[in-house]
Amino acid sequence: MTRRSIAALLLATAAAVAGACSHGKERTAAPSTTTTSTSATTNGGAIDSTTAAAPADDREAVKAAYLHFWTVVDAYGKRTGPFDPGDAKAVLGAVATDGEYDHLFNTFQLNRIKGLVYRDGDAPDEFAPVVTVEAPGRAAVRDCRTDRGGVFKEATGERVDTPTEGRRLFEVTLVKDAGQWKVSSVGGKTNPEDPPCTV
Repeated sequence: MTRRSIAALLLATAAAVAGACSHGKERTAAPSTTTTSTSATTNGGAIDSTTAAAPADDREAVKAAYLHFWTVVDAYGKRTGPFDPGDAKAVLGAVATDGEYDHLFNTFQLNRIKGLVYRDGDAPDEFAPVVTVEAPGRAAVRDCRTDRGGVFKEATGERVDTPTEGRRLFEVTLVKDAGQWKVSSVGGKTNPEDPPCTV
């Protein structure tokens, strides 16, 4: 799925899937003080930080983890067939933690049951992440980005999400989990009715 489509789907289905059966990691979702927005190119949008003390390599590591998260989530969203909890845990757990891991696990489990699949758009998504390292082991990414993919019924090819024009704001929180940066929450203004953001 495109980043917006997946993020919009995840945000829209969060409440609906809260009660879904999950065989993934048992984690308690920590409330997030930061969310994410999308827009930029995978080969690099400029990254700035308001935290002057944060080493540049920390910001680059956060940016790389953020972009890798979307690559993994998009690729996983394209999979079809029976849902494998162990595989989901291995794939999604490598890039997400806490509430976002639970949310992804439940959402993709429900998508497989419903026969929904993510498909890319005709043009690549664009990213413009701005990274702030808030504390050791915690960072925020604000991204004004495009998301050109969509969610479709596998059997009929019918699109089930609403396309979003322009860029939307993603606000994402990342935390260090066992020494690795992972996404712990995704939010922002990613719905079609939200006003577009500018880079």
